[in-house]
Amino acid sequence: MNLKKDKILVLYAEVMPYNVVCFKNFVQTTRGEIKVICWGKEKKLTPYNPPEISNIAYLIKSDFNAGKLKNLINSFKPNVIYVAGRMEQDYLAASLYARSKGIPVIGTSDNQFSGNWKQKISKLFSRYLWRRYFDYMMVPGLYQYEYMRYLGFKREQILFPQYCADTDLFNDYYYENKNVIPKKKQYILFVGRLDTVKGLDILTDAFVELKNESYIDLNLMIIGNGPLADTIPKRSDIIHHSFLEQENIIKLLPEVAFFCLPSRKEPWGLVIHELAAAGIPIIATTICGASTAFVKNGYNGILIKTCDKQLLKNAIVQLHNLSGEELNLYGERSFHLSTQITPALWTATIKSILG
Repeated sequence: MNLKKDKILVLYAEVMPYNVVCFKNFVQTTRGEIKVICWGKEKKLTPYNPPEISNIAYLIKSDFNAGKLKNLINSFKPNVIYVAGRMEQDYLAASLYARSKGIPVIGTSDNQFSGNWKQKISKLFSRYLWRRYFDYMMVPGLYQYEYMRYLGFKREQILFPQYCADTDLFNDYYYENKNVIPKKKQYILFVGRLDTVKGLDILTDAFVELKNESYIDLNLMIIGNGPLADTIPKRSDIIHHSFLEQENIIKLLPEVAFFCLPSRKEPWGLVIHELAAAGIPIIATTICGASTAFVKNGYNGILIKTCDKQLLKNAIVQLHNLSGEELNLYGERSFHLSTQITPALWTATIKSILG
């Protein structure tokens, strides 16, 4: 019996671990094949390089123009095209070509609905800018679902989830540590690009003020690289690690009391899913898209308005004052919230449109 192999052609920007874990689940559970076109070193923002996995091939975007992408579609014969947004004109040309050949095309977008003038223009021309290229749109959460409906996509054309943490990896940490006797943790953790959009400056200011006022006896651990690296206060109670692979971040978690992401703008914020999967309490701003799924105020963390340093200080003090048992309960709740999105769900969603 000759069973048809499921094949995905992925037209992407910068591949990250949260992409790889979904790709890996797909090829391992369906015995399918994925070819990924993605940015090379000249455009990447991080040093991450995806691992070699059987039946997943990575090809560099600079080696492919629209014509070569069409040739790849003809030779590879994918069942579906998966496209990261609209940033590459060659990807859009390939999408039109695939649709003309009867191949379904899934677009992606993590843009939140805001109703600003740019989105109003997009709505006005959505048939030309969006719907002519994509049969489906895959989004990470509720705020993005709103936007796709606003652009005219039908409910059945909007798919979940666009992003997923490596839940197995972070859940393993949770299972190994959930029964550990609670003890006083030492660190507030921040993981992300060191940029003003992430609210790092607000966090460091709030932390320094709380320490100077003797409200907390925690330290601050910052993980990431970016333009604000040189602005991090040089203090013994602030530790900075540059970009770390997930496995190395996990090694630091036993000393983490809670995670904080005080972003000014955050379409999704997958790191929230990662830390929730590890069973870590969370402080996040309501602008973080992932907070709709993984942070419930007063349940497993605290949600605050963006750009409000006093609210951030209050939230830090509130979690700092919890007992070890209470922090563990918050962490257990984080873990349970994290299980609603998994790589297996991503695979099932892709499979659902392949028939």
